[in-house]
Amino acid sequence: MKHTLMMIFFLALLQPVCAQQDSSGYREVSFGIKAGMSAGSLYGKDLHLLSTGSYVKPLPGIFAGITVQTRLGKYFGIQSELSVGQSPLMLHLLDSNSQQVYNSRFKSTYLLIAPITPTVYFHGFRLSAGPYVSGLLHSSIERKGANGQITADKNIFGTATASGGFRYKLDAGIAVQLRYECKNGWNIGAGYSRGFILVIEDPRMQHQWKIYNQQFNLFLGYQWRKK
Repeated sequence: MKHTLMMIFFLALLQPVCAQQDSSGYREVSFGIKAGMSAGSLYGKDLHLLSTGSYVKPLPGIFAGITVQTRLGKYFGIQSELSVGQSPLMLHLLDSNSQQVYNSRFKSTYLLIAPITPTVYFHGFRLSAGPYVSGLLHSSIERKGANGQITADKNIFGTATASGGFRYKLDAGIAVQLRYECKNGWNIGAGYSRGFILVIEDPRMQHQWKIYNQQFNLFLGYQWRKK
């Protein structure tokens, strides 16, 4: 699956990378890096099935990625991005022994690809919005055992042979970013993504839980330009 996602990304970059700078100075391709903090969350009508009382508290995560900016004109261009990031959350689970609610860390790590994102430029600001697809690299959830100790349960990453619910490995949705870029190439921005694919899969159930990903992030980046 990872190789397929990488192939989609690089095929999507073929056309932008072939672009050449024109006499106006606006048609160009530049490469960049970005890194920052993320705050993941979940939404959906079945959230109470995963966390008692539908409680979800975002925890700080980190992410980093590479970007390709294809400037097609003074005000319009295309952005491509490949990044890896964490999406930790705090849930409330019910202890079957004491019938008390306890805190549980729900961790996820994703590889995200946004191959073609339309971008608008205006006085140093860049507003981008477009589709993304991501693959789940790692996931775990904390559970309390019979002895009262809380341990990380990695079985939730799961496969189709799992006896219970497990994480669905693919996500897709819409990502929006707003950033301000200085003339020296440094930029700062914020983003929001909203997934449209179910988070939890359970082969025993015909009715899948309606729970989806969403995430906010803040980042600092640098864009290399031709001089």
